[in-house]
Amino acid sequence: MSDTVRQQAEREAAASRVMARADRLAALSETADALTRVYLSPEHLQANQLWGSGCRLPA
Repeated sequence: MSDTVRQQAEREAAASRVMARADRLAALSETADALTRVYLSPEHLQANQLWGSGCRLPA
């Protein structure tokens, strides 16, 4: 596999991971038909935990 093809595959895999995380964040809502996440609600806490889990730097 050439570097260009490999790099494209890596970009596509990264984009898929980003979109999957965005979908999980969007699902954390108090209402089923809209995105409602009130400050300090259980959904707010879950969203912060999900977001933070992907933002930690390696040790």
